[in-house]
Amino acid sequence: MKEKTTAEAAAKEAEARASKVLEEADVDRNKLNKDVEDLKVEVQNRVTILEEVTARASEAEARAREAAEARDSLTVSLN
Repeated sequence: MKEKTTAEAAAKEAEARASKVLEEADVDRNKLNKDVEDLKVEVQNRVTILEEVTARASEAEARAREAAEARDSLTVSLN
């Protein structure tokens, strides 16, 4: 009888420890999910910034080409 009681107590203790480990794992999983979502937002922000910079660079290149063409045109007309 005493062995059965000891075994039941050990089983309950093991169950309590397992429950605590599962709760901690769930907290860790939730934290990791939040971190992943935060990183996704950060990546999207950086992609947006990169797209804006690329668009501005393209516009600047187009203006530079136009200015060079205008300069060449003026040079030809002055000669």
